[in-house]
Amino acid sequence: MEASSLLGTFGSSWMDDAMLWAIASAAAVLALYALVNALDLFLETDAG
Repeated sequence: MEASSLLGTFGSSWMDDAMLWAIASAAAVLALYALVNALDLFLETDAG
């Protein structure tokens, strides 16, 4: 496999879509983690 064909694969539109979904998924996981931590902090101070 030549390097130019490998770079052409990384430049295709499906790779752009995959990167977009990967970034969106990472952002969703981080937002969910922050939400769970905020709820835990809220419930912890409410109980004490």
